[in-house]
Amino acid sequence: MGKLQKWETEDKEAERKSTDAIIARIEELDGDTPGMILAQDIIEAVLSHYGPGIYDKAVRDVRTLLDGRFDDVLMDVDLLQH
Repeated sequence: MGKLQKWETEDKEAERKSTDAIIARIEELDGDTPGMILAQDIIEAVLSHYGPGIYDKAVRDVRTLLDGRFDDVLMDVDLLQH
């Protein structure tokens, strides 16, 4: 079995498309055909720098959404009072 990437997901199609896009872009810019390992290494490097920030923003967005919904639930509970 090969080396596992840190960025592996359950969506193997998305992984394939990502690596294919990196390979195609390097071919377009450089004229060289990089291998799958290089494409995966590039994705790992980018995700290691951007991934935590993207994740934190997603958590903040969910928090904002849930705060709004919780406020709605509290108003519904208040309406139950006589």
